[in-house]
Amino acid sequence: MKFKNSGVNKIVPMEGFNLGREYEFMFEDLARSDMGLLLWDAPDEYESHAHLKIMFFFPREILPAIRYESDEIIVTLPTKEEVVYNAKTLEILRGVLKEGPIKQNSQGEALIPNVEYTGSGVVIEASALADWPIGFDAINAKKIVTIKKKGQKNCLVPVSELWFTDSKKGNNVFFNKKLISNVAFDAYLLNRCKFSLY
Repeated sequence: MKFKNSGVNKIVPMEGFNLGREYEFMFEDLARSDMGLLLWDAPDEYESHAHLKIMFFFPREILPAIRYESDEIIVTLPTKEEVVYNAKTLEILRGVLKEGPIKQNSQGEALIPNVEYTGSGVVIEASALADWPIGFDAINAKKIVTIKKKGQKNCLVPVSELWFTDSKKGNNVFFNKKLISNVAFDAYLLNRCKFSLY
């Protein structure tokens, strides 16, 4: 499920072809293993100026869900926490995600999408300019991703610890099968980041 804020409003203050902030809540084939949120900030019509950010939320208790109530869109994250959007403008109104406006640097490239998780769980974040944040190049370059929990120091780990390339499935990238369950991921956090999922 995905939707896009195309402006003009306080989050997307400009207007033009193909620009805006897109939210894509991913859970292909209802698979719990790769549930995440992909953000795409496009400040203009140039694809090379877009910035992507991916977020994975833990603990994973349910599949993401979406419902409409009058003029609001309510998204329930895998943590059972909610994010409420304005159904017309697609700006975040309240909930465990907070957002700021799309911004560009002097070269016209979008900065990392200013969307932050404020809930009680854990979020893994990775970003890339004009590229899939956890793609093949990122793995080859030993890219570092961030694991965050409110009140704890950010934990930096190589992307290769959390994702793998499956040669049997078209060389697609998937979340580490050994860390899919909440129990396994909690043990990983305690060892690697020195804080718990709970």
